[in-house]
Amino acid sequence: MPNLSTINKYVFLRGYLEGEPKMLVDGSAVTANTYEATKKILLARYGDTNCIIQSHLDFLESLPPACMHVHANDQVVPLLKIKLSGMAM
Repeated sequence: MPNLSTINKYVFLRGYLEGEPKMLVDGSAVTANTYEATKKILLARYGDTNCIIQSHLDFLESLPPACMHVHANDQVVPLLKIKLSGMAM
């Protein structure tokens, strides 16, 4: 995004936020300084990669063992898709 102004970067970033991260920055004024401040807030709250990795590992360890029964796996696959989509960057 090198060609975008910092205001446009902020608006673009907010468009991708959902849930708690979005609530953290809701109500922020749209100024040239807001983008960098928002990045700092989000990195401080969600930027610990070790914590993120551990959270995903904890989730995987909590899953029931895979089995040959299709019905049990039908419940696990959607959960894995949600977790994996959260890891995509």
